[in-house]
Amino acid sequence: MELAFDPETGALTAWLLDGEAEQAVRSAQGELRLALSCGGEERALVLHPVASALTGETAGDTSEFRLEQAGLDDCPLSGRLERVEVLGSVFQDVPFEPPR
Repeated sequence: MELAFDPETGALTAWLLDGEAEQAVRSAQGELRLALSCGGEERALVLHPVASALTGETAGDTSEFRLEQAGLDDCPLSGRLERVEVLGSVFQDVPFEPPR
C-alpha cells in the first residue's frame, strides 16, 4: 500500500500495489480502515473506494481509496492498516510509517 497526503485539499489517498509496488492490485472492499497515530493517540480513519473511468475500476473493484478530512496535516502518516483483502489474501493490523 502506498499512502499520500495532499495538504492543500486535505485528501489522504491509499493505493493497493503488488509486492514490487509497480502494478495496481484491486480489492472488492467497501472501505479501508486505518488507525493513525497522532500525539500518542489513535485516530480512526475510513477511506472510501474511488472509481476510475480511465482504468475501468469501480467502487467494488478498485485499487484506490480516499478520505478528505481537515486536520490530518498535524499528524505524521504512521499507524496501522486494520484489514485489507487482495488476491485472496487477508492482511490485518499492518503497521506503516513515513519514509526516512
